[in-house]
Amino acid sequence: MAHLLTPGPAALAQHMIRMRLALMRNSLRGDNASNLYTGVSLGLILAFATIAVAVLWPVHLPVTLAVWLSGWIFGPIFIGGGSEALRPEYFSMLPTTPGRIAAALLAGAFAGPAPAVNLVALMSLPVYGWRFGPAGVLIGLAAAVITLITMVMISRVIVALIGLFVRSRATAAAVGVVTGTAVALCSNGWAPAAALGGADTAAWSQLFVRVLPSGWGVAAIEAPWLLALAILAANAAVIALLLAAWSGPLTRRVVSAARGGVPPRRGTPRPLPVAAGARLAAAKELRAWWRDLVRIQLLATALSYAVVTPLLLVTIDAWVMVPFTGLIAIVMGAATSANLYGSDGTALWLTLMTPGAERADVRGRQLAWLVLLAVPATALPAAGAILLNPWAGVVTGVLTGVLSAWGLGKIAYRRLESHGIELLNLMKYGPPPNPPSPPPPISPPTTASASRSATSSPGSPCSRRAWPPWS
Repeated sequence: MAHLLTPGPAALAQHMIRMRLALMRNSLRGDNASNLYTGVSLGLILAFATIAVAVLWPVHLPVTLAVWLSGWIFGPIFIGGGSEALRPEYFSMLPTTPGRIAAALLAGAFAGPAPAVNLVALMSLPVYGWRFGPAGVLIGLAAAVITLITMVMISRVIVALIGLFVRSRATAAAVGVVTGTAVALCSNGWAPAAALGGADTAAWSQLFVRVLPSGWGVAAIEAPWLLALAILAANAAVIALLLAAWSGPLTRRVVSAARGGVPPRRGTPRPLPVAAGARLAAAKELRAWWRDLVRIQLLATALSYAVVTPLLLVTIDAWVMVPFTGLIAIVMGAATSANLYGSDGTALWLTLMTPGAERADVRGRQLAWLVLLAVPATALPAAGAILLNPWAGVVTGVLTGVLSAWGLGKIAYRRLESHGIELLNLMKYGPPPNPPSPPPPISPPTTASASRSATSSPGSPCSRRAWPPWS
């Protein structure tokens, strides 16, 4: 009976695509719509720029495609685990195998603007293959489709593994360290390559970008016929392996859905210290950052990136970034606190319902962080004073920090007092719909027009006397 109620693989994939499109269509309101249109526009500009690279600077095409791959890998991590409008937990009651659910979810993952924009960028492969004749164009078209599937699958697998492994503070910090190190390698990985490669750095880097999955299409185009077909077949096999690897974490997530994917807390909870005002808010904020696995991962990412970036440059005897290690860590750590009230969600109503709690909440968060969000701007006066006198730079930095903490914090809690209800409604109900435009005002009729309308009205006595017009 179950096989009669469960659709086949093709029908299940079609349902996933339709649900994904319906969810995306219904969410296009307010800021979501503007952000989507802006992102798609910028993505198309970059996609056509990638095609231009294939035409004008073909030697840099593998590096450009590697940038697209890094976007698929690190983009979902930095925006909070990727867009999972269709969660596997929703389909846990379907009498089908995890492999079929994974394949259907993969089909739903392609129903969006990001894969379409990336496919436009991958049209640079057949453009690049035109240099090798019609066969290169055909191989480029096949490689474009296979590369797109590979990029999406790598992104899905990485996000699934992170969601599976990040179940404790240690694993969250470990994932953050790996992420920060990978980002640092993407930005400054050329430094150790230059130190190890010496005169062969260019040749070594060209080989490296072709070894990445984003460069397999370029390698297939440049290879002979038989080797090109072998590369494409191997890429298809990798996609099958990624799909099998993805179905495993999906099964684990469905099983652990009842507990939310997080192990139960051990031991008795520790009460907050006996305090009031800003000190109590600071204690709450510190405990939230210590317990929230996502925040721990973000902090570990910021710290590891700040440490690894100068070390990579040290390999080529460039010590210029070492003194700025702490500043880099502070700036990236402060960037993770740019949406604290958005992270709290509708718990904001607890603060708004307590008289005078807005000021204490903002000051407590400042006390917990001991920074502001405008670290680069506040560092400029101190940097200028250091050029004149090092001690003047220290004094200027302290004064700038104190004044910024006091002034910007005052702006923040006053803004929270005056617009807190609007922020809560925005987080709970979303942006309000656009009100209909009011009708144009009707000007009052003049005396002459009023008299004419009165005489022409069929129900008035004047109209009966004036009708017909020749009487």
